[in-house]
Amino acid sequence: MTSSKQFISKRQIFTSWIFVVFLFVAEKGFAQKATVIDSINYHRQESLNAVDSKVKDSLNLVLIENVKSLLRRKDFHKIDLSKIDPSLSVKRISKPYFGFISWSVLYPNTEGEDSVKYHTHILLREKRYHRLYNVKSNGKETPLAMKSFDISNWYGAIYYDAVPYKIKGDWHFMFLGWRELEDYRQAKIIESVSLKADSVVFGEPKSLLKLIPRGRELIEYPKNVRLSLKYDAETESIYYDDMLKVGASVSPSFSFNGYKFDKKQNMWIQHEDIDIKALE
Repeated sequence: MTSSKQFISKRQIFTSWIFVVFLFVAEKGFAQKATVIDSINYHRQESLNAVDSKVKDSLNLVLIENVKSLLRRKDFHKIDLSKIDPSLSVKRISKPYFGFISWSVLYPNTEGEDSVKYHTHILLREKRYHRLYNVKSNGKETPLAMKSFDISNWYGAIYYDAVPYKIKGDWHFMFLGWRELEDYRQAKIIESVSLKADSVVFGEPKSLLKLIPRGRELIEYPKNVRLSLKYDAETESIYYDDMLKVGASVSPSFSFNGYKFDKKQNMWIQHEDIDIKALE
Protein backbone atom coordinates (compact mmCIF):
# COMPACT_ATOMS: atom_id res chain seq x y z
CA MET A 1 0.00 0.00 0.00
CA THR A 2 2.80 2.33 0.94
CA SER A 3 4.68 1.64 -2.27
CA SER A 4 1.50 2.34 -4.25
CA LYS A 5 1.11 5.74 -2.59
CA GLN A 6 4.74 6.50 -3.21
CA PHE A 7 4.34 5.52 -6.84
CA ILE A 8 1.27 7.74 -7.23
CA SER A 9 3.06 10.58 -5.50
CA LYS A 10 6.08 10.31 -7.81
CA ARG A 11 3.85 10.10 -10.85
CA GLN A 12 1.96 13.20 -9.75
CA ILE A 13 5.20 15.05 -9.16
CA PHE A 14 6.50 14.00 -12.58
CA THR A 15 3.22 15.06 -14.27
CA SER A 16 3.28 18.41 -12.49
CA TRP A 17 6.90 18.95 -13.52
CA ILE A 18 6.05 18.22 -17.16
CA PHE A 19 3.15 20.68 -16.98
CA VAL A 20 5.37 23.40 -15.52
CA VAL A 21 7.95 22.84 -18.28
CA PHE A 22 5.18 23.03 -20.89
CA LEU A 23 3.94 26.35 -19.49
CA PHE A 24 7.49 27.71 -19.38
CA VAL A 25 8.13 26.79 -23.01
CA ALA A 26 4.76 28.18 -24.11
CA GLU A 27 5.30 31.46 -22.27
CA LYS A 28 8.81 31.71 -23.67
CA GLY A 29 7.43 31.23 -27.18
CA PHE A 30 4.86 34.00 -26.72
CA ALA A 31 7.54 36.26 -25.24
CA GLN A 32 9.80 35.67 -28.23
CA LYS A 33 7.05 36.76 -30.62
CA ALA A 34 6.53 39.97 -28.69
CA THR A 35 10.28 40.53 -28.30
CA VAL A 36 10.96 40.29 -32.03
CA ILE A 37 8.29 42.85 -32.92
CA ASP A 38 9.28 45.10 -30.01
CA SER A 39 12.90 44.92 -31.12
CA ILE A 40 11.92 45.69 -34.72
CA ASN A 41 9.98 48.76 -33.60
CA TYR A 42 12.72 49.95 -31.25
CA HIS A 43 15.56 49.68 -33.76
CA ARG A 44 13.44 51.20 -36.52
CA GLN A 45 12.64 54.27 -34.43
CA GLU A 46 16.24 54.59 -33.23
CA SER A 47 17.40 54.35 -36.84
CA LEU A 48 14.97 57.07 -37.92
CA ASN A 49 16.16 59.35 -35.12
CA ALA A 50 19.89 58.70 -35.57
CA VAL A 51 21.93 61.43 -37.25
CA ASP A 52 25.27 59.68 -37.62
CA SER A 53 25.38 57.38 -40.67
CA LYS A 54 27.42 54.66 -38.93
CA VAL A 55 25.00 54.55 -36.01
CA LYS A 56 22.09 54.44 -38.44
CA ASP A 57 23.72 51.53 -40.30
CA SER A 58 24.36 49.59 -37.08
CA LEU A 59 20.76 49.99 -35.94
CA ASN A 60 19.47 48.99 -39.35
CA LEU A 61 21.60 45.81 -39.34
CA VAL A 62 19.92 44.71 -36.12
CA LEU A 63 16.55 45.60 -37.64
CA ILE A 64 17.33 43.41 -40.67
CA GLU A 65 18.20 40.41 -38.50
CA ASN A 66 14.96 40.82 -36.55
CA VAL A 67 12.93 41.08 -39.75
CA LYS A 68 14.51 37.89 -41.09
CA SER A 69 13.85 36.16 -37.76
CA LEU A 70 10.18 37.17 -37.94
CA LEU A 71 9.78 35.97 -41.54
CA ARG A 72 11.42 32.62 -40.69
CA ARG A 73 8.87 31.82 -38.00
CA LYS A 74 6.66 28.87 -38.87
CA ASP A 75 3.68 30.73 -37.42
CA PHE A 76 4.41 33.97 -39.31
CA HIS A 77 0.91 34.02 -40.82
CA LYS A 78 -0.69 33.81 -37.36
CA ILE A 79 1.27 36.62 -35.73
CA ASP A 80 -0.49 39.95 -35.22
CA LEU A 81 1.45 42.32 -37.47
CA SER A 82 -0.69 45.38 -36.75
CA LYS A 83 1.72 46.38 -33.98
CA ILE A 84 4.70 46.69 -36.32
CA ASP A 85 5.96 50.25 -36.82
CA PRO A 86 3.84 51.84 -39.60
CA SER A 87 6.98 53.13 -41.35
CA LEU A 88 7.64 49.49 -42.31
CA SER A 89 5.46 48.23 -45.16
CA VAL A 90 4.19 44.70 -44.48
CA LYS A 91 2.28 42.38 -46.81
CA ARG A 92 1.10 38.84 -46.10
CA ILE A 93 -0.76 36.35 -48.34
CA SER A 94 -2.02 32.92 -47.30
CA LYS A 95 -2.09 31.38 -50.79
CA PRO A 96 0.66 31.08 -51.71
CA TYR A 97 2.36 31.29 -48.28
CA PHE A 98 4.00 34.63 -48.97
CA GLY A 99 4.98 37.84 -47.24
CA PHE A 100 7.33 40.79 -47.39
CA ILE A 101 8.56 43.67 -45.25
CA SER A 102 9.82 46.74 -47.09
CA TRP A 103 11.31 50.06 -45.97
CA SER A 104 13.79 52.81 -46.74
CA VAL A 105 16.56 54.49 -44.73
CA LEU A 106 17.22 58.18 -45.24
CA TYR A 107 20.75 59.55 -44.84
CA PRO A 108 20.62 63.35 -44.51
CA ASN A 109 23.48 65.20 -46.17
CA THR A 110 24.09 68.78 -45.07
CA GLU A 111 26.49 69.38 -47.97
CA GLY A 112 24.29 68.12 -50.79
CA GLU A 113 21.32 65.92 -51.62
CA ASP A 114 20.07 63.34 -49.14
CA SER A 115 20.67 59.69 -50.00
CA VAL A 116 18.26 56.79 -49.53
CA LYS A 117 18.79 53.04 -49.18
CA TYR A 118 15.93 50.60 -49.73
CA HIS A 119 15.35 47.18 -48.16
CA THR A 120 12.83 44.46 -48.98
CA HIS A 121 12.77 40.99 -47.42
CA ILE A 122 10.52 38.44 -49.12
CA LEU A 123 9.23 35.07 -47.93
CA LEU A 124 7.83 32.33 -50.18
CA ARG A 125 7.05 28.96 -48.64
CA GLU A 126 5.80 25.98 -50.63
CA LYS A 127 5.73 22.24 -49.90
CA ARG A 128 8.85 21.82 -51.99
CA TYR A 129 10.86 24.70 -50.52
CA HIS A 130 11.13 27.59 -48.08
CA ARG A 131 12.77 30.67 -49.57
CA LEU A 132 13.79 33.92 -47.92
CA TYR A 133 15.12 36.68 -50.17
CA ASN A 134 17.03 39.66 -48.78
CA VAL A 135 17.14 42.54 -51.24
CA LYS A 136 18.80 45.89 -50.68
CA SER A 137 19.70 48.88 -52.79
CA ASN A 138 21.84 51.96 -52.39
CA GLY A 139 19.20 53.96 -54.26
CA LYS A 140 21.60 55.00 -57.02
CA GLU A 141 20.08 52.85 -59.76
CA THR A 142 17.28 54.47 -61.78
CA PRO A 143 14.06 52.39 -62.15
CA LEU A 144 14.11 52.29 -65.93
CA ALA A 145 10.93 50.87 -67.43
CA MET A 146 12.75 48.79 -70.04
CA LYS A 147 15.29 47.15 -67.73
CA SER A 148 15.13 44.00 -65.62
CA PHE A 149 16.86 43.99 -62.23
CA ASP A 150 17.88 41.29 -59.78
CA ILE A 151 19.28 41.11 -56.24
CA SER A 152 22.69 42.34 -57.40
CA ASN A 153 21.48 45.60 -58.96
CA TRP A 154 17.96 46.25 -57.65
CA TYR A 155 17.08 49.93 -58.05
CA GLY A 156 15.12 50.16 -54.77
CA ALA A 157 11.51 50.91 -53.86
CA ILE A 158 9.07 50.60 -51.00
CA TYR A 159 6.51 47.94 -51.91
CA TYR A 160 3.11 47.97 -50.24
CA ASP A 161 1.09 45.34 -52.09
CA ALA A 162 1.57 42.16 -54.13
CA VAL A 163 -0.83 40.31 -56.42
CA PRO A 164 -0.06 36.59 -56.98
CA TYR A 165 -0.76 34.85 -60.27
CA LYS A 166 0.25 31.52 -61.80
CA ILE A 167 1.94 30.74 -65.12
CA LYS A 168 2.60 27.10 -65.98
CA GLY A 169 2.22 26.08 -62.35
CA ASP A 170 4.73 28.62 -60.99
CA TRP A 171 3.83 31.59 -58.81
CA HIS A 172 4.57 35.10 -60.03
CA PHE A 173 3.67 38.44 -58.49
CA MET A 174 2.76 41.96 -59.49
CA PHE A 175 4.29 44.28 -56.90
CA LEU A 176 2.89 47.74 -56.26
CA GLY A 177 5.34 50.24 -54.86
CA TRP A 178 6.60 53.78 -54.49
CA ARG A 179 9.94 55.41 -55.16
CA GLU A 180 11.26 58.95 -54.75
CA LEU A 181 12.86 60.46 -57.87
CA GLU A 182 15.01 63.49 -58.57
CA ASP A 183 13.81 67.01 -59.41
CA TYR A 184 10.96 67.02 -56.89
CA ARG A 185 9.30 64.00 -58.50
CA GLN A 186 8.12 60.60 -57.31
CA ALA A 187 6.72 57.47 -58.95
CA LYS A 188 4.23 54.73 -58.25
CA ILE A 189 5.40 51.39 -59.64
CA ILE A 190 3.63 48.35 -61.09
CA GLU A 191 6.20 45.61 -61.49
CA SER A 192 6.15 41.93 -62.36
CA VAL A 193 8.36 39.93 -59.98
CA SER A 194 9.60 36.36 -60.32
CA LEU A 195 11.08 34.52 -57.33
CA LYS A 196 13.76 32.17 -58.65
CA ALA A 197 15.61 29.47 -56.70
CA ASP A 198 18.49 31.77 -55.78
CA SER A 199 17.45 35.24 -56.92
CA VAL A 200 14.62 37.66 -57.63
CA VAL A 201 13.88 39.12 -61.07
CA PHE A 202 12.24 42.56 -61.00
CA GLY A 203 10.66 43.09 -64.44
CA GLU A 204 9.58 39.91 -66.21
CA PRO A 205 10.62 38.88 -69.75
CA LYS A 206 8.49 40.36 -72.52
CA SER A 207 6.66 37.11 -73.29
CA LEU A 208 4.80 37.15 -69.97
CA LEU A 209 3.03 40.46 -70.37
CA LYS A 210 0.92 42.23 -72.93
CA LEU A 211 1.02 46.01 -73.10
CA ILE A 212 3.55 45.99 -70.27
CA PRO A 213 6.24 44.38 -72.45
CA ARG A 214 8.96 45.86 -70.24
CA GLY A 215 7.54 44.27 -67.09
CA ARG A 216 7.37 47.58 -65.24
CA GLU A 217 5.03 50.55 -65.38
CA LEU A 218 6.31 53.83 -63.90
CA ILE A 219 3.72 56.49 -63.15
CA GLU A 220 5.65 59.66 -62.46
CA TYR A 221 4.12 62.69 -60.76
CA PRO A 222 5.21 65.73 -58.69
CA LYS A 223 5.74 65.41 -54.94
CA ASN A 224 2.90 67.82 -54.22
CA VAL A 225 0.37 65.64 -56.10
CA ARG A 226 -1.40 62.58 -54.72
CA LEU A 227 -1.83 59.51 -56.92
CA SER A 228 -3.74 56.32 -56.10
CA LEU A 229 -2.44 52.90 -57.21
CA LYS A 230 -4.33 49.94 -55.78
CA TYR A 231 -5.37 46.35 -56.36
CA ASP A 232 -9.11 45.76 -56.24
CA ALA A 233 -9.85 42.19 -55.08
CA GLU A 234 -13.48 42.35 -56.15
CA THR A 235 -12.65 43.02 -59.81
CA GLU A 236 -9.21 41.31 -59.59
CA SER A 237 -7.69 44.38 -61.22
CA ILE A 238 -4.91 46.89 -60.64
CA TYR A 239 -5.96 50.46 -61.25
CA TYR A 240 -4.43 53.92 -60.91
CA ASP A 241 -5.19 57.59 -61.53
CA ASP A 242 -4.62 58.77 -65.08
CA MET A 243 -2.50 61.92 -64.82
CA LEU A 244 -3.45 65.00 -66.84
CA LYS A 245 -0.64 67.23 -68.06
CA VAL A 246 -1.39 70.89 -68.85
CA GLY A 247 1.83 72.71 -69.60
CA ALA A 248 4.13 72.18 -66.64
CA SER A 249 1.22 71.25 -64.36
CA VAL A 250 0.32 67.60 -63.61
CA SER A 251 -2.82 66.49 -61.78
CA PRO A 252 -5.25 63.54 -61.68
CA SER A 253 -7.73 63.54 -64.59
CA PHE A 254 -10.44 61.78 -62.52
CA SER A 255 -10.31 58.75 -64.80
CA PHE A 256 -8.45 55.47 -64.29
CA ASN A 257 -6.16 53.15 -66.15
CA GLY A 258 -5.75 49.55 -65.06
CA TYR A 259 -4.55 46.01 -65.67
CA LYS A 260 -6.37 42.72 -65.32
CA PHE A 261 -4.79 39.28 -65.56
CA ASP A 262 -6.16 37.10 -68.36
CA LYS A 263 -5.82 33.48 -67.21
CA LYS A 264 -6.38 32.10 -70.72
CA GLN A 265 -3.60 34.17 -72.28
CA ASN A 266 -1.38 34.23 -69.15
CA MET A 267 -1.02 37.97 -69.60
CA TRP A 268 -1.90 41.23 -67.90
CA ILE A 269 -4.21 43.16 -70.22
CA GLN A 270 -4.30 46.94 -70.07
CA HIS A 271 -7.53 48.94 -69.80
CA GLU A 272 -7.44 52.69 -70.35
CA ASP A 273 -9.83 55.44 -69.26
CA ILE A 274 -12.04 53.03 -67.36
CA ASP A 275 -14.73 52.87 -64.77
CA ILE A 276 -13.43 50.50 -62.09
CA LYS A 277 -16.77 48.66 -61.93
CA ALA A 278 -16.57 47.97 -65.67
CA LEU A 279 -13.75 45.50 -65.02
CA GLU A 280 -16.07 43.07 -63.18
